[in-house]
Amino acid sequence: REGIVWLAEEMHDGDSRGTLHIEAHAQSKYKPFHAEKNGMHGSFGMINMPTGEEVRIKFQFKNTDGGLRSVDEAVFTFYDLDQAKKSTSLSLHDILDRGKGHSGREYIRAYGSHTHYTTLASQTQVRVVHHDDHTLYMSTQVGTGRDNPTDPEHLTDLQKHRSVAFTYKNVKEVTVELGSTDGAAFRGFEFAL
Repeated sequence: REGIVWLAEEMHDGDSRGTLHIEAHAQSKYKPFHAEKNGMHGSFGMINMPTGEEVRIKFQFKNTDGGLRSVDEAVFTFYDLDQAKKSTSLSLHDILDRGKGHSGREYIRAYGSHTHYTTLASQTQVRVVHHDDHTLYMSTQVGTGRDNPTDPEHLTDLQKHRSVAFTYKNVKEVTVELGSTDGAAFRGFEFAL
């Protein structure tokens, strides 16, 4: 089955719990913009797609022999949630109805029981909307390639304000949906685990 596999080390309180594979597989139709740029992009994982598209992705934690493995804590941080310069102001209804507007506004739907972290509400540039089966996180501000992060350990205040972290406890897999509203070019979703 096609997907992306990362080799990782599970850590707990500074101690290694061993090597594992983190696999990402599309659970819905997926059309990459530049397939060769998916995977690792510097210090970040990367998944890209044309604007106006979305994909549901299942991340699975596996032993090196391929069997599912439960991890005590999985933290996913998504960076640089923003939108194109020629954005229009869209209502929440427009975002949920995906076909409206021309902004390339990025969003993430996180499924399952998790906690999330953003910067202070007065400074964050990520809007959070809770639903019964998921939580929606969407950009609120315009960004450019010049303000993208290059190192998850050294972020500017602006880069912190455009980031969101999800923490899942005792999981073998996590499902998220990445997408954007219509617009020009493509959107790249950068993340760290």
